[in-house]
Amino acid sequence: MPLYITELGQSAGRIGFIELWRNALVIKINFYLYNQLKTYNKVGMPKGY
Repeated sequence: MPLYITELGQSAGRIGFIELWRNALVIKINFYLYNQLKTYNKVGMPKGY
């Protein structure tokens, strides 16, 4: 029984790690897009873009 619990914990930990990694990736992409948008606005692209 304890073995089963540890197995469950390991798989849950792995899923949590993947979720964290995916969230970090999304944040990174959003940050990159935000910076791109800022530079575009500085250059003088239409503000409604």
